[in-house]
Amino acid sequence: MTVKRFYAADMHKAMNIIRAEMGDEAIILGSRKLSDGVEVSASLGLTQPAEAQQEKAAPNTAAKPVKKPSGDRPWFMNSISGFEAEHSALHTELGGISCLLQSWMDSQGWENYSTKSPMNAKLWERFRAMGFSNEQVAPLLANVDSASDIKQLWQQCLTKISSKLSVTDTDLIEDGGLFALLGSAGVGKTTTIGKLATQFVLKHGAESIALITTDRYRIAAHEQLRTFGKILGVSVQAVDDTHSLNDLLNALRHKKLVLIDTAGINVNHHHFRQQLEMLSELRSRISPLLLLAATSQAEVQATEINAYSEIAPVASVITKIDEAVRLGESLGLLMETNYPIAYTTHGQSVPEDIAVANSVALVNKIVALSKSQQVAKDQMITGFGAVYTNPGVKEARAVRVG
Repeated sequence: MTVKRFYAADMHKAMNIIRAEMGDEAIILGSRKLSDGVEVSASLGLTQPAEAQQEKAAPNTAAKPVKKPSGDRPWFMNSISGFEAEHSALHTELGGISCLLQSWMDSQGWENYSTKSPMNAKLWERFRAMGFSNEQVAPLLANVDSASDIKQLWQQCLTKISSKLSVTDTDLIEDGGLFALLGSAGVGKTTTIGKLATQFVLKHGAESIALITTDRYRIAAHEQLRTFGKILGVSVQAVDDTHSLNDLLNALRHKKLVLIDTAGINVNHHHFRQQLEMLSELRSRISPLLLLAATSQAEVQATEINAYSEIAPVASVITKIDEAVRLGESLGLLMETNYPIAYTTHGQSVPEDIAVANSVALVNKIVALSKSQQVAKDQMITGFGAVYTNPGVKEARAVRVG
């Protein structure tokens, strides 16, 4: 029997190497973990049984049945495919045990926390009903005055939220400039441009503003923006094969305000990269605003923030607040990333349903929405143990910026 040793960073890579060199019938003899990976011993096959060798040496004797290897071989004598099946089954079983253990730890941790700090536990429930994740709740409840009654504790925590929310506290377009509105399809970019443009026209006149669309990918993508332009008497230009965004900005440099309606493209599509590169080239001239829908999941919003971080948007716009069930997911994410909020929108009416972001108003809104929400106990405490006992542990949604 020829035995070979293989070295790899992990077991999965070792199996691929063995399969490529020795085939699926390779027999795994053993494995051990090294400081920099794993060592796996494998063979192409077993030596021939002694009975068979004796049979060949004495051909005139009566034929003896060849003893076949037992079908119940130990795991270390399995073929590579059998070894992988055993390994996969073991991994699945251990994963299930780990989940059960974590669930038990979460439950025990919550029961202990509720017993020792009943008021804090009640506040924890309220914040989870708002839509905040466990990891976002923990710092909100840190260093609060445990001697206070629950109303005082509640006010302390709401004050914390207000102070952690980063808002511009000013109308960014008031003094003019070049602003590109970014975001996924359906987030409300064109409607928001209509609201901002209408307010600006009412203050400064139609001749002071122009609109640009970069959406060349959807049929009739320009129509809504052109409708706003006709109603307001505002110039509307479109990027195409003969007119680049840079050309249009140069042609409109006499305008006090230019609002750019970008295409809502999936961040994984190659057209998204093309549009991002176009905007990056002009980043020194334009101020990007990233629109996030309050109706979207935090994971979706985090993906948008990460995807657009390359061009460093100056602020965000939270849209569709009137349609949201909870605001904690959106605001918790923006608190976590220290992302400034410039405007909020709360309906389809133009130009009324838009406001300069205000932290107190946002906190009041999040509280009002949470009053009609309840979170199931098992859902609320999922991940509680890991986050509470180890604040450095993050839940599944990971966010990076920059």
